[in-house]
This record gives sequence, C-alpha cells and structure tokens, in this order.
Amino acid sequence: MAGFGSGAQAASVHERYVAWMTGMAETILERTAARVLFVENGYASLGIESPALYRRWDLPVIAAVARVAHARGALLHVHQHGPSRAVLGDLADAGVDLVDPLERPPGGDVTDLAAVKREHGGRLALRGNVHAHEVLLRGTTDDVERQVRECLEAAAPGGGY
Repeated sequence: MAGFGSGAQAASVHERYVAWMTGMAETILERTAARVLFVENGYASLGIESPALYRRWDLPVIAAVARVAHARGALLHVHQHGPSRAVLGDLADAGVDLVDPLERPPGGDVTDLAAVKREHGGRLALRGNVHAHEVLLRGTTDDVERQVRECLEAAAPGGGY
C-alpha cells in the first residue's frame, strides 16, 4: 500500500507550508501593530515525534518565521507543548526569542528550571513551568504562589524569565 508518496512530494508540500507560514507572518506584521509573533507548536510535540523528525520538518518552519519576524523588528514566541529540552538549543539557534510553557512531567520534561536557565537563558527568554494540572487546576492559591516563587527563584535572576 502506498504511503504519502515520494520524499520529493513531501519536501514539496513542506516548502509550500514554509512559504505559507512566512507569508502569513509577513502579512500580520505588515497589516497590524504586532511586535511579537506567536507560534503555537502543540501539533509538533516531542511526545508524538522524535527530535530528529522535529528538526527535519518543524524547525525549518520556525526558523523561517523567525527570520521574517526579526527582519521586521518583531520577536518570535513559540508555545511548545510537551517535552522540549531536546530542542531548546535548536529553537534558540533558529531565532526563537521566547519559549513556553516548559512543562513539568508527566506531560513535559522540565524538572529543573534553573538548569534550563543556565543552559539556554542567555539565548532564549523562558516562561512557564508552573504545573498546569496539579497546581493551576487542582491546587490552592498557596500552591500556585509557592510554585510561582520557585520558578522565579530558579529562572528570574539576570532577566529573561
């Protein structure tokens, strides 16, 4: 049974998608006062695809949008659900300015926000790491405040959080 088609067909579709995304970014920045573009990349979670596939198919799209944003004086914010540690350096190299939500397990893999800050804080602004389900949905106000303080202590020094 035939699959998607040849590698050339997949590459052609990918090229068209990159062109569409960069065209959308250009249009948004041309026609609005936006100074930050937001890419919700939840469809490309490392929980459902390997870092190698992410680098092959998703990262070029993000890098192309980052180039458009930066050429127009805007920033790029990527909302990357699920595990993210394996590609944070790649996102910084691609020109991403801010990444979130830096999810904790079991959905994500950011167990040490201070380590992420040491590794990537000079190149990426970071946001998040408050546990969405256990703390934000089910926790008390004190639980939320405690975890927010932990995040601020881990990642706020020196800016970029």
